[in-house]
Amino acid sequence: MRRHDVKAGERVGVVGIGGLGHLALQYAKALGAVVTAISTSTNKKAEANKLGATNFVNLRDEEDLKKAARSLDYLFITSNASDAPYDKYASLLDTFGKMVLLAAPEDNIKINPMSLIPKNISLVGSIIGSIEDQKETLAFSAKHNIRPMIEKFPMERVNEGLQHVRDGKVRYRVVLEN
Repeated sequence: MRRHDVKAGERVGVVGIGGLGHLALQYAKALGAVVTAISTSTNKKAEANKLGATNFVNLRDEEDLKKAARSLDYLFITSNASDAPYDKYASLLDTFGKMVLLAAPEDNIKINPMSLIPKNISLVGSIIGSIEDQKETLAFSAKHNIRPMIEKFPMERVNEGLQHVRDGKVRYRVVLEN
């Protein structure tokens, strides 16, 4: 969000309310953005609101999609699913909107160029920043009390912790302890 100069009042969407997404919601709120959480179900809606989202879009609800059309300036995608509905994502962006991939998709993504071209939408990737970026992010996190939600597992239960992640049951990070 720093790299793309997100400003207070801008409209930011976050796809994937998981390990990275739950932090992205907090960062967007701390930057003063109007935050929208985007998911394929409503089971994380209440948590998304607590984390900073003022709006919620269920991708499987056509009425939600219609209401949210062109409602975003930025869309940060934290999910790595290559079969994600990128054309639906693009429909949420306004003219000159920016779709930012924060997670590397498992395979090539599919998007119709006409989802991007008429509204001049940019599709960009982002990777971890420099040491200086990381230091600034940690300082920003401390200043704004941005913290990951974690579940702790003792090291001897590492396999159980990994299975918890694989099953999609973790909220939102697993930490192994000695």
